[in-house]
Amino acid sequence: MKICYFNYLYDRFGISIGSTIKGIELMKALESCGHDVQLFWRREAEEPASGKPTTRDVLKRYLARFLHEPNQILRNLSDLKNEKKILKNQSPDLVISRLETYVMSSPFLASKMSIPLIVEADSPVSYELKNFDQSYWLFPNLVESMEMNVLKRADKVFCVSNVLKFYFVKRGVPEEKIHVISNGVDIQRFHLKISCDKIKKRYQLTNQNVIGFIGSFHYWHGVHHLIHLIQEILSSHSNVAFLLVGSGGPLKVQLESFMKEHHYEDRVILTGHVPHDEVPAYISAMDIVLAPYPSLDFFYYSPVKIYEYMAMGKAVVSSKIGQIAEVIENNQTGILCRPGDLQEMIEAVRGLLFNPSMRKRVGSEAHQYIKKNHTWKHKGQLLSELCKEAVEHY
Repeated sequence: MKICYFNYLYDRFGISIGSTIKGIELMKALESCGHDVQLFWRREAEEPASGKPTTRDVLKRYLARFLHEPNQILRNLSDLKNEKKILKNQSPDLVISRLETYVMSSPFLASKMSIPLIVEADSPVSYELKNFDQSYWLFPNLVESMEMNVLKRADKVFCVSNVLKFYFVKRGVPEEKIHVISNGVDIQRFHLKISCDKIKKRYQLTNQNVIGFIGSFHYWHGVHHLIHLIQEILSSHSNVAFLLVGSGGPLKVQLESFMKEHHYEDRVILTGHVPHDEVPAYISAMDIVLAPYPSLDFFYYSPVKIYEYMAMGKAVVSSKIGQIAEVIENNQTGILCRPGDLQEMIEAVRGLLFNPSMRKRVGSEAHQYIKKNHTWKHKGQLLSELCKEAVEHY
């Protein structure tokens, strides 16, 4: 069938890079199932202003607090015009639209043009706006109402985790309408035979046990736990180094200060931003990999790095939280620890350091499990079945 995919991610190759990669990989997998898939990226980040801010720039920033919501709603008018042309030209059998705050254009057009609609609900967008961005004044309950209108208008909805599914169900979306298609991994790029020689040479990690972490240095990635874990492990293990891949986040300064205070600069490597194409070589250099998420009341994510770690046969030590606890079988395909229990995580890491054969076994079982269940090909097949169901029951 012919499918139009509308994605409204902002700053696709900046803050939204993970979701951008997911959209590309999943649509590529859907196309490999025999469908004609056309991707339409409907948003682009504005270039930052250069030079000294003008009075107009300052005024614009001030007014944005109050005008952001009206502007976003009005943007639907231009989207309606442009997307109507797209749909008339493409004549698709199905529309897949990514859920985004205030966006109603493609769901509205699909309904009016009698085209089956699937909504990709990767995150609780109104919840994120209200809890993670306090920049704008919002009309009470408006963004939630628009979100629910889109979800209820959809013929099918898919999201990345059971936690997120039941969040939407509690808010009124029929349970039978929502399907879970978690994130996955490209095993042609993340596999067992990737060389780590250049990375180990670059950072002088030869003959070291390397403990790795990928992600930004934010609270929800458990970086405050990571700092304590580093101190405990390095103070008692002389042949261990940490390789931390990522950038950004409010705890990076705290981490750097900790490293200088304890003179760990040569044993804790902060790589900064690494292009996604280069990430496999960094994971290959790691012996143990970490996902030390803190105890969060609403952990609705499907962390791509977990799938990438496991696909490359690495022994994962992770918090037992959300969907991660569904993917990793404790002591079989990884090691799970109670969220927030730092001592349990430290002991899990020490156990793997002292037992290389266990590291190898756990990593091997993780690789086999991902290969059989969580490649993007598997996710594309699930979405293909959902597409057929949506069209057949329209």
